[in-house]
Amino acid sequence: MYIYELIVFTFISPFVVAFSITTGQSRKIVDFLVTALTLFLKPVIITISIYLSLFLYSLFTDVFMLTSYEQFQLSLITSDSFWSELTLYFVKELLYIFAILASVYILWKVILSLPDFIFRMIGLDKLDNTSQFASDMQQKFSKYGFQA
Repeated sequence: MYIYELIVFTFISPFVVAFSITTGQSRKIVDFLVTALTLFLKPVIITISIYLSLFLYSLFTDVFMLTSYEQFQLSLITSDSFWSELTLYFVKELLYIFAILASVYILWKVILSLPDFIFRMIGLDKLDNTSQFASDMQQKFSKYGFQA
């Protein structure tokens, strides 16, 4: 999908500029530049989110496994029957599986949600409504623009 957006953006850019110059709508160029900014920053933010998710994955797995092992270690030492020991090992392994699945879920959510969250925090979530950023860019560019 991203490659498709880049190809369309590359082919449509001269036509957007020509349309906005001929109709006198400099706002279209600013909106197009905001779209370009989000399009070109997305891979960087996805890369950062992958590194952050790997860090959170290892942190969550290690902390959860440490607490579960500490919790059941004393019970394993004091258990005197085979069945109680077997049950405690079974519960400990289930907690291990749960920790891995929960860590994978956190990894998945961070990778998928962080780029949209960052764009929402910046104010670039809705490209049709890029009010403050686009108006600031338009004011800065209007000083240097050609007025016919």
